[in-house]
Amino acid sequence: MRFVFAAALAFGLAGPAIADDTDTFNVAGTGPDGNTYTGTVSITEQQLGEAVKGDVFKVVWTIGGQTTQGVAIVSEENRKVLAIGYIYQGKSGVAVMTEADGKASGSWWVDGVPGTGTEVWTPAQ
Repeated sequence: MRFVFAAALAFGLAGPAIADDTDTFNVAGTGPDGNTYTGTVSITEQQLGEAVKGDVFKVVWTIGGQTTQGVAIVSEENRKVLAIGYIYQGKSGVAVMTEADGKASGSWWVDGVPGTGTEVWTPAQ
C-alpha cells in the first residue's frame, strides 16, 4: 500500500490521503468476557467532497470467518483518534481507536453487552 500506517488510519497525516485506497491491518482483541480473538480489519477512505470536515472511511472486520462493516471518521481537530460506528449481530456498536507507536489501540462496546472489549491493530505484512 502507498500509505504509511498512520496515514492509512488518517491519524497525524503529513499530506493528503489517496482517494479510495484500502489498507489492511491485523487485529488482536479481547471481548468483555475475557476471550481473545484475531483477524483483520480493512479501512477504505471515502471521497465525499468538501461537505465533510475530516476524513471518512468504510471499515470491514473479518474475525473468525464473520464480517462486520462500519463507518468511521477522523476529525480535523484530533488526527490521532478514529471514531467508528457499526452493526454487530443486529445491534449498534461503537469503537474508538487511538494511534501511537505505529499501531492503533482502543475499546469497543455493543448495545446490550455487559462490558467493553479492546483491540490492537498492526499493519498487515
